[in-house]
Amino acid sequence: MKNNRVRLATNHLNWAGFFGMAWYVAIFTLIYIALFLIFGSAELDSMSYTSIGLNANRVFMLVMGIIVGGGYISWAFSLAITRKQFYKANLLSGLIISAILVAAILLVGLLVNLLPFTGTEGIIELQMHPVLNIITVFIQTYLAYLAGTLIGMGFYRNSWAGTLAILITVVFNMSPDTLDPYIVDILNTSNGVGMLIVTTIYVIILVILNYVYTRDVAIRV
Repeated sequence: MKNNRVRLATNHLNWAGFFGMAWYVAIFTLIYIALFLIFGSAELDSMSYTSIGLNANRVFMLVMGIIVGGGYISWAFSLAITRKQFYKANLLSGLIISAILVAAILLVGLLVNLLPFTGTEGIIELQMHPVLNIITVFIQTYLAYLAGTLIGMGFYRNSWAGTLAILITVVFNMSPDTLDPYIVDILNTSNGVGMLIVTTIYVIILVILNYVYTRDVAIRV
């Protein structure tokens, strides 16, 4: 019974996410193509669809997380879904949507890059293994979602909790790039490994913080 409610909540969150994701990818793609048609490839050649899209994904997932964290907890309670069940469904749904969104941008990017007027700069760094790069991008996307749910849940609780969540999000978003070269030097490994390690640690921290925020939240009726 408990697993059924987690599955129910996950499915609801997934469909809401898929609906928003479909609109986001469609609008982003149209805007990208329109910019090249208007300004020409000579001016915008460095603007790769994949590179810009994978970065824009984090903004979309952050906003989506805020909406879910601040607006769906009351909905879950109305369906007799407990805080713990909502927490599990939220983590699982964010993971699924993040993976599908990254895959969608990569797939659409392959098609868009066949057009003669689109940008040529890729997301893959020469010093970084492509698989490692994609894994890092996926974890960064999931990190943005978890940060968003923390912010949404924080302001649902009270203003100081929301403000604290914003500060945590800013630090977690800016520091991986800064810490990467130091970790690479210490571990004597390839570029990007430090970013992957730091981002993974941040995801674990946000998973714990989301649990704390969800566990103690007072449901508004």
